[in-house]
Amino acid sequence: MKKSLPLYLAVILSTILLSACKQITKSIDDTLNGRPRQNKIDAFMSSEDDGNSNTSNFLTDANALAQAEAALRNLPELKGKKINVYSDLHMYDDGRIMIQIQDPDTLQNVNSYDYSSDKQWGARQPVNIGGNITAESVSSQSIPLDSIHFKTVAKMAKTYADSAKHVGSTTSINHIYYEPQVREWYCNDMTGARSSYEIYFNPDGTVKEFKKE
Repeated sequence: MKKSLPLYLAVILSTILLSACKQITKSIDDTLNGRPRQNKIDAFMSSEDDGNSNTSNFLTDANALAQAEAALRNLPELKGKKINVYSDLHMYDDGRIMIQIQDPDTLQNVNSYDYSSDKQWGARQPVNIGGNITAESVSSQSIPLDSIHFKTVAKMAKTYADSAKHVGSTTSINHIYYEPQVREWYCNDMTGARSSYEIYFNPDGTVKEFKKE
């Protein structure tokens, strides 16, 4: 006659088999669906809290703008020298800046500088502005960097956001540029459901004109 296992051995064996089944089921589920759901949620929450969200806007960050200007002034060929901006100065929400500067050592020359989203200024690049350009003509079309501090852009970005909200536009500021020859800041238009608007700023960041297109 076949003997039954003692009760305690039966309980132990059942526990081992149940644990093995759960582990196999978990392995199959992980293989088919990737990492466990809880781990995916934890990873998502971590990425949300790491400060690297793509929703940040460089143009609204006065500290980041000031740091970019300080880094420009500290470039070896510009440090301690008078810096004049020539032609348009462009800034973008993703952290890029493009600027042309009169060479402080050779005044008839102009160099361009690009600031990347990784917070670094690239090497200066020569700008072809024509063969008959003189130091005097370059100087006459340039303005001191001191007159357009980068952090002023954050002030204009706030005004832009307030104005957009006022006219019912959901457009965010993503590009702003300064024209030294006309002494004005321009930025991307605000687009509403029925109308679009333009806004222009003075060098100090105050509104010069706000109008419907």
